[in-house]
Amino acid sequence: MILLKKLPHIQINTYGGRCKLTSETTKLITAYGASQASYDDGTLKFDINNVYHHDNIKDKLKEIQKNKCAFCEVNLDSQHGEVEHFRPKRFYKQNPEDINHYPGYFWLSYNWENLLLSCISCNQKWKKNLFPLKNPDRRAINNTSDLSKEKPYFLNPYIDNPSVFIKFVGPLATGIDKCNRGKVSIKYFNLNRKGDSGINSIFELRKGLFDKLLAIQESLSFVPSDDPLYLKLNQNIQIAKDESEEYCAMVRDNF
Repeated sequence: MILLKKLPHIQINTYGGRCKLTSETTKLITAYGASQASYDDGTLKFDINNVYHHDNIKDKLKEIQKNKCAFCEVNLDSQHGEVEHFRPKRFYKQNPEDINHYPGYFWLSYNWENLLLSCISCNQKWKKNLFPLKNPDRRAINNTSDLSKEKPYFLNPYIDNPSVFIKFVGPLATGIDKCNRGKVSIKYFNLNRKGDSGINSIFELRKGLFDKLLAIQESLSFVPSDDPLYLKLNQNIQIAKDESEEYCAMVRDNF
């Protein structure tokens, strides 16, 4: 996970010139105001349009994130990639064993600041609708609440600098902050996941890259620094640190 910088708010305009994101948000807030109790107990569920998945939004997130998952940094060329809601839109859970709490952060369903691009595994298999807070009593429960009172455990790479909270020791992601935000994010995004092929074996993929770069680094001690081969080998390490490269946070911490 690396620090990301979000560009100005995206608009999806209709033929009438109105912003679709704004109009859809207004619909949700109006519906909630008309039947608040039913939405609060989950009897009614919001009809959330997938306009947040519009190409204008997804393509812009791909550009900003260099086509990598915002959480695990896997390249999304081999998969569809999903527009993820940092604060869950339909319901939320404080922990995996918790019940579903409604109505979720419905008013942020189309909020540009709440959207990230994620791999399918981080979004659907691990983060899901989890959103733990240090003090759940301060949770924003509807559109009239003050979000600034919340203190999320999860890291948002568009807001938090992940390097303050997570350090890679070799290919292993470890939490380093006293508030345990790094540790909690690693646990629930399962950033050290192992086992299957592809995006489910993120630890093995990082380890493969780490071993390759370590071998290059060790070989540099046998090559004169003015030798063209030295420059070529060293360039491989420097390129791997670039923000566009997979697992560059791990590379930067170790090399």
